[in-house]
Amino acid sequence: MGPVPIAGLTQDQAWALIEEMTSARNLLAYGDESLRSAPFIETTLDPILSLLSIGVEKLQKLVLGVVRLDETGAWPTFNEMRAYRHNLVTMHEATMEAIRERTASSSDFVREQVAAVDTDPVLPLLIATLDRYAREGRFYNLDRLAERQILIGPGLLDLAERHRLDEREV
Repeated sequence: MGPVPIAGLTQDQAWALIEEMTSARNLLAYGDESLRSAPFIETTLDPILSLLSIGVEKLQKLVLGVVRLDETGAWPTFNEMRAYRHNLVTMHEATMEAIRERTASSSDFVREQVAAVDTDPVLPLLIATLDRYAREGRFYNLDRLAERQILIGPGLLDLAERHRLDEREV
């Protein structure tokens, strides 16, 4: 027996949607748990950033895909989704724009929740950090080994350590 039919999706696509939602949920949950329980940043930074950046990317692509499905009756094509690449900042902006448009006439409670996300001072920094890791940090040392032009400077661990030192000075 398959999932409940979803207009615009084949049964295989409906299963893929369910599996992708489960994957995004699990990546974010394990990333959150790892972040909360990490004993040493030196051994957990890459796994945490990997889990969270991939989880956020999947979640944003799911939201954008479901919005497109609702608007046009079809899931975005492979190339349309691929155009986002790993650009979490662009996807976040598109996701929030879609959410704002779809909740503009919702209850006060819903609009307040969206406004809270929009004004959260930490979320843009988190998205930017995960974006940087997704697009430039995951293979930083492999790129250095291949003598590829490095765009982000020192390794993420060095940046994390420098941030900790900066916090101590404040």
